[in-house]
Amino acid sequence: MSFADALNHARRFRFPDVPNGQYSTLDDFYAEVVAPQEIDPDVLRGWTELLCRYVEDETAIVFVRKLERQERRGFRTMFDGGFSYVFSDNTLATVIYAMARLRIVPAYADFRDHIFGRQAMPLSMKPNGAERTELSAFPWYGHPKQNGWKLAHVNDINNANEYLIDYEHFQHSYCIPGTLRDWEIDPIEGPIRRFGDIQACDRMVFKAHFLRFCNPLNYFLSPNSNSHEFLINGVKYGRGVSEYGAMKRFISQKRQEAFGGLYDDYLRMILSSGIALLRGENIMILTHPPRNRAEVPLNATRRVQPARFNNGNAANENKAVNRMARWAGNPRCKPHRIIRAFLACCDENRIAEIGDLRLLCNDPIVHPDMWVESFDACLSSMKTNAGHSYGLVFEQDGTHIRLHQDVLGLVDLFA
Repeated sequence: MSFADALNHARRFRFPDVPNGQYSTLDDFYAEVVAPQEIDPDVLRGWTELLCRYVEDETAIVFVRKLERQERRGFRTMFDGGFSYVFSDNTLATVIYAMARLRIVPAYADFRDHIFGRQAMPLSMKPNGAERTELSAFPWYGHPKQNGWKLAHVNDINNANEYLIDYEHFQHSYCIPGTLRDWEIDPIEGPIRRFGDIQACDRMVFKAHFLRFCNPLNYFLSPNSNSHEFLINGVKYGRGVSEYGAMKRFISQKRQEAFGGLYDDYLRMILSSGIALLRGENIMILTHPPRNRAEVPLNATRRVQPARFNNGNAANENKAVNRMARWAGNPRCKPHRIIRAFLACCDENRIAEIGDLRLLCNDPIVHPDMWVESFDACLSSMKTNAGHSYGLVFEQDGTHIRLHQDVLGLVDLFA
């Protein structure tokens, strides 16, 4: 079977229904929910051998998991010597998982020729307008519907704390989206961005990233956020059980038991520093088929909004002004966490770098009190007064962000 045919089979793979269940231990959850979705060990060995051989090619095209809201999926960057990388989202991993579940392991030559020939690849769930251009190196390809499941990675792809090296330096030096002007059409290589030389140590990080991202040995299937609730000591953990450190450590131990030295070698190749743990005394996992987001449980009480009084300037009123006190009293809400993070990284003029703010809000391990799921979307909603936004809290100028004048006198509520 050609790799193109394998992609077609994977695109039609049907994910099973998420079972109904209630589990108070990771052992029970794994046995009843995760284990039935695991890939055959011989298939995992085949994929590991294939990808480890491929990534040693001096001119390999490796795939890099994009950062949040990055708009360069399918775009290729080449270094001197021919080694190159292409941005992708988790669609690629989902299709590889589907192939592996179908017991498909591509032949090395066919796998390599398909990628080097820049044939259709599943690098994006749905390309946006900025990505549907002739500058994309790979034609867009479909993907299977996940039916309430999330494809998770045992060893995190973009968590700098789980690498033995300075992964943040690697990200900031190489994995940068740039602008469309950086890409050009090469008569031989096709759409390309040239990046000069690359150090051997940095190429090793690309290999580690690729093997975390694309090797199904690093995958496990778990219910997505719409198909389960996960509680630690009675408090909902918003990122779900698939991002729970103890869950990942549990599955990593299962891999160790099943593969022994092969898995030890794999951990060395991906430069693993170990999985960070979030410890909880008591857990509860409730799983169910995916629910319609508009669906309201029968026993739910409809919340009645208090009446609002028009002060005669409703069209121009900054919504954030009347919400600041409420946010200040709720440390778990997203605006509170973003404002606290801003106050932690801004200078004496109340100006901060957007990159510093993002680092604080994207790290649930080091800064759990500032961590915000979907940070970029929430921040965007705090920079406008339109529609259902939070209101004007911030103004952004390039990489700098400052408080809007309407809320300057209210931020002391968050001190």
